[in-house]
Amino acid sequence: MATTNNPCSYDGCTAPARSNVVNSICDTHYMSRRRAIQDGKPWPADADGNFDKHTCPAHAIDKEGLFEQAPAEEQAPAPAPAPVAPVDKGAKYVGRNALDGAAKSKAEILEELLSGGKDERVDELIARISTLENSISAHYRIDIHHDGDKVVKVEGLNHRVTPYVIDLVAADKMPYLVGPAGSGKTTLAEKVAAALDLDFYSTGAVVQKYELTGFVDATGTYQESSFYKAYKHGGLFLFDELDASSPAAIVAFNAALENGHWACPSGEMVIRHKDFRVIASANTYGKGATLSYVGRNPLDGSTIDRFAFVIMNYDFALTAAIKGVAYDGKQAPLRYTVKENSEHDISSYFRDVTLYADAVDAMGIKHIISPRAAINGIDMLRRNVKRSVVEESFIWKGLDGDSVKKIKQHAADALAKLDREEN
Repeated sequence: MATTNNPCSYDGCTAPARSNVVNSICDTHYMSRRRAIQDGKPWPADADGNFDKHTCPAHAIDKEGLFEQAPAEEQAPAPAPAPVAPVDKGAKYVGRNALDGAAKSKAEILEELLSGGKDERVDELIARISTLENSISAHYRIDIHHDGDKVVKVEGLNHRVTPYVIDLVAADKMPYLVGPAGSGKTTLAEKVAAALDLDFYSTGAVVQKYELTGFVDATGTYQESSFYKAYKHGGLFLFDELDASSPAAIVAFNAALENGHWACPSGEMVIRHKDFRVIASANTYGKGATLSYVGRNPLDGSTIDRFAFVIMNYDFALTAAIKGVAYDGKQAPLRYTVKENSEHDISSYFRDVTLYADAVDAMGIKHIISPRAAINGIDMLRRNVKRSVVEESFIWKGLDGDSVKKIKQHAADALAKLDREEN
């Protein structure tokens, strides 16, 4: 709301009020009052936290949240309402799994409609609607329908990338969740296992190889590891903090993934179960230590090449929904699908992967773009995942933006040259 020449009605405050309403308050006291409403506290309050309605009687609320409204006074004329844009008759409702971050929230629209000429008791209603919208943005159902897959229904509070990670695991791809500490990577992996009706197993950073593979103790008894159980009997295995694990353990891990069988320390040749699935999580892109995460190791190219990278930053809409507070940010569930990827789209992707791989070799950029990028990418395009999402997961994998631009330009130049030669 725009400021005016009217003074704030809070006793002793000389700041301009938020609107032309008589007895309106300034931005600072407006936000203070809104926080008090959210926290269930009286407003205004003295230094000891005791309710003091006389400081601002027009907007006081007691500890039960009831308004102590002063007698109504004559209000200044309200400004003329803004012209209303014509309704687009062709507009369609967009479900909450496909929210557009640029769209105004209901709370914002309501605040605009009620600004000017209305008393600020509507602030409590606006705050509650904002809190409810935050809950809706993080509390949604995930439906995945694909040939041969179970129908996945997940209800509850979820991180915004949850649907995409479930889709990857359902397609037998291996997500690499990269994000800061406390972003919810382990919790997300547990929810994916529950969604796909898989037993959940995990390990943290593996310093010694036996922590992953298990070991034979002094009595000759094989001590099974979580990896052994998931690999043999099926289940979702989370390799947490992969970038902090020993290279020897990761080599053994890669061999088991690649070969479909694994000789465990007991001598048993274990066959990979058809329902064995993997998620890895890390704080880095596998390029070694950073200023924030100094104890991280570089991952070799063959390891990085196996995974589908998913960036998992903090989801503050989820946090707000969990705690039941208002949040003015614009986070919403990741929009990762399109209505349909045509065969032409898929062929174009395959062509571009080969051009990108040639560009990397020609420019000497240390980045692997192997046939896995084409194979896994095509699989997900056929599940109608957006090409931009597919590229980030299977081609670029955290590569810096400047290098990506150079590779794409080199590929575009090569394609233009081929077109000229054909013509």
